[in-house]
Amino acid sequence: MHVLRFVQFLCTAAIFPMHAAKVKRSIDQNHPDAYVKSVEDLKVLVQQQAMTIGSLQSDLVTVKTELTSLQTRLAQQESSCERRVTTLSSEVSDLSSRVNSGTSRHPKQVAFSAHYSHYGVQVNGDAVLKFNAVPTNIGGGYNSGTGKFTAPVSGVYLFLLHIINGDGDQKIEVDLVKSGTPIGKAIAEGSEQRYDKASAAATVHLYAGDTVYAAHSHLFLGAVLDGGWLCSFTGVLVTPDVA
Repeated sequence: MHVLRFVQFLCTAAIFPMHAAKVKRSIDQNHPDAYVKSVEDLKVLVQQQAMTIGSLQSDLVTVKTELTSLQTRLAQQESSCERRVTTLSSEVSDLSSRVNSGTSRHPKQVAFSAHYSHYGVQVNGDAVLKFNAVPTNIGGGYNSGTGKFTAPVSGVYLFLLHIINGDGDQKIEVDLVKSGTPIGKAIAEGSEQRYDKASAAATVHLYAGDTVYAAHSHLFLGAVLDGGWLCSFTGVLVTPDVA
């Protein structure tokens, strides 16, 4: 619409010199009536051009206003997009760090199995049984030097203890202990035939850093475990806690 008005203005401007030439010819030819009519026509034409110029100026102001508004909106949208990109980038970075951190801190599997490497194991009161042969120790939670399992991650664990009495004259009582608190017990009674067996199992929730171990009761001194593969301590992470 603005372009059409501009074209009309150009056409009118082109006609104006032609009209002026006609007026000049009329004056030269000494036609007073024609001269008066031409002057009136020029007045009308000038008024029309003035109106057209005013309208074009108004349209120009409107276009400038609209352009300024569009530039402002574009700048706002660009700023909003930049902020959103920055936020998303931060969220992705944070998620990546959490995933990597979670992978390093929380192994997918935790399991161990330990037994004695020899037979005829002498145990004393309150002694922690140190199963020194460790064929499986996924997650590195079991320490054969202390006989204790330390939970690397929080979650629900299952523990199994199996013992065999190697001395028919002495009763053997072994507790499964969680951080100083008994959670299971295996009792192998003394008998003439020896080799009395006992097992204990416990499912328990542990926080990372909690310990579980097997300890001989202080009530029975000088007991002997048969040892070897016949006495074992096993644990496995059943379900890790959800972070």
